[in-house]
Amino acid sequence: TLEGLSFSFFPALGLTGRGLMARIPGRPDLPPFIVVERFRVSGGVQSVVRGHFSRAHLEGLKITIPPGDARKDIGPDNAPGTSDGDSAWSKQVVIDRIDTPNAELTILRRKPGAEPLVFQIHQLELTDVGFDRKIPFRTKLTNPIPRGLVDSTGHLGPFPPGQPSELPVDGDYTFTGADLDTIKGIAGTLKSNGHYDGVI
Repeated sequence: TLEGLSFSFFPALGLTGRGLMARIPGRPDLPPFIVVERFRVSGGVQSVVRGHFSRAHLEGLKITIPPGDARKDIGPDNAPGTSDGDSAWSKQVVIDRIDTPNAELTILRRKPGAEPLVFQIHQLELTDVGFDRKIPFRTKLTNPIPRGLVDSTGHLGPFPPGQPSELPVDGDYTFTGADLDTIKGIAGTLKSNGHYDGVI
């Protein structure tokens, strides 16, 4: 659903929207998968016609990952209203840069009553964004357990059709100021750095 959408043509073609919300089909019991309070996408007219945008800015981005088996229902291949033409066009869409300050990622737990894991994403920048490629990213976020600051650069993608949980990710990280008091029975602080790769 989308609460509002408007266009502007000067100094560049721009698309501004608010109240974007995406839910998992057939699961009204779960919170929205994606919420964006406001967004703006811009680019040159000729480039936009070809599906190439120069920049996208998102405000109030919140992503909620459902528990367990519900994850397989995110973005199925046979989603209603998706045609081969729509799929071909989406694969051609490229955005030079996406930035979204102060986003939030929540992972719901499988165990009933368990507190969700909430990651405060202070900064997230993606460049050369397309569905058919590896996307460079840079992010700074607060890890909930143990609580501490993570600074990471790496790559996401390419996007696997209908299988968002299998999205490839790799990168390097620095984890500082990790407060072990947030884990029962442990105390102290730690720092770490290294490399990771796998799926999201």
